Amino acid sequence: MAPTTESDRHTTRGELLGIAQRSRDVWKLIGRRHQLALIAAGVLMAVAAWLNALIPVTLGALATNVASARKIGSAWGLHDARPFLIALAWYFLAREALQVLRKYLVHNTCTKVEKNTAINLVAHLLRVDLSILTTRERIGS
Repeated sequence: MAPTTESDRHTTRGELLGIAQRSRDVWKLIGRRHQLALIAAGVLMAVAAWLNALIPVTLGALATNVASARKIGSAWGLHDARPFLIALAWYFLAREALQVLRKYLVHNTCTKVEKNTAINLVAHLLRVDLSILTTRERIGS
């Protein structure tokens, strides 16, 4: 990978600033209800990420318990692993349920915003004064 130059950093910074500005502009165009739905989707994504982080932590605790049981020479079986396995199952199920809900919120909100924008555009175009088109030169003629 090539080293990053100063001009690359300025270009990247400029692009990121442009994206941030366009994001703010788009955010202003959507309704309050849709904004709240997208915020809720962000919160769901954060909770799902937290659940995803709990999975390796739980697996580590399981491995630690197995290792410490073996070290002291006690028997360690499925009965001892049951709480860890149940927790893992709940983490996986809850994470996936939150992901499905998040995807629904995002897709539903984006579809509604797109529909409302198309309706507003068509309504605006229907109000345009068509007599302007006959008084100006036509492009391509």
